[in-house]
Amino acid sequence: YGDFGVYGSKDILTPNFDKLASEGMKFTNYYTASTLCSPTRMSLLTGIYPQKLNFKFTVANNDPRGIPKNVKILPEIFKKDGYTTAHIGKWHLGMSKPEYRPINRGFDTTVMRGAGNLTYYNPLIDIDNSFQPVQQQGYLTDIFTDYAVDFIETSKDEPFFLNLWFFAPHLPLEPPAKW
Repeated sequence: YGDFGVYGSKDILTPNFDKLASEGMKFTNYYTASTLCSPTRMSLLTGIYPQKLNFKFTVANNDPRGIPKNVKILPEIFKKDGYTTAHIGKWHLGMSKPEYRPINRGFDTTVMRGAGNLTYYNPLIDIDNSFQPVQQQGYLTDIFTDYAVDFIETSKDEPFFLNLWFFAPHLPLEPPAKW
């Protein structure tokens, strides 16, 4: 929030965000539904307070819980209106049952980190919940960014919804070597 010029930063130049805010609206009040990632992510996709669904925990890939199928999430709604949808990055909203997986919740494509220990360098990447992850060369955040840019480029002429959730700043702390 404070890193954008429109909100007072003098150290970081953000002309595109500043222009967007000057031509639209500024958000100066905000609230997060939880201090944990899974409940917050669930709330963003459903519009429901996590407490209403007893969603007060982090959902690891092997956790038996997830967003109930009867609760609609944004990509399912967007799909009905003709949007192309993609989820790229961290999920942590249920993988143990097929109905919890993003590919079965309205996303046309998914790009996620493959199972195993998290590493930011040369990670395993799983496309469309194939469960056959492929090791990719590079830094995890950059890899997800490249997939997101590709998705935007191929979808830019039609309505699209991109759900991009990076792993940073989650452990392990492995910043790019250039830093």
